Amino acid sequence: MTVQELPGAAAYRPTPPPAWKPITDPAPLLPDPEPYRVLGTDAVADVDPELLLRLHGELVRGRRYNAQATALTKQGRLAVYPSSTGQEACEIAAALVLEERDWLFPSYRDTLAAVARG
Repeated sequence: MTVQELPGAAAYRPTPPPAWKPITDPAPLLPDPEPYRVLGTDAVADVDPELLLRLHGELVRGRRYNAQATALTKQGRLAVYPSSTGQEACEIAAALVLEERDWLFPSYRDTLAAVARG
């Protein structure tokens, strides 16, 4: 017996869902229509080149860590690894701005934050 053969199936007419309307006007919540530019401005000139090299090194190390852990998972040598590929910058930046006295409580996809923190 198929769904079409069930009693009352011929009389069933699905109704379309109601049109979605925002509860409030989203315009005040949106960012400025003009893009925010950092590169090519005076703000970049103030950044220490050594810091930029460290940040780049941490990003490269984070991407490599994700690739290696994912490969180990596919080989069956690591049970589970929640990769954070594409999210390295937010994890690493959040970890590197912490002060020495700050605590880090890594969770599901925060492996790179813990690695960057040391």
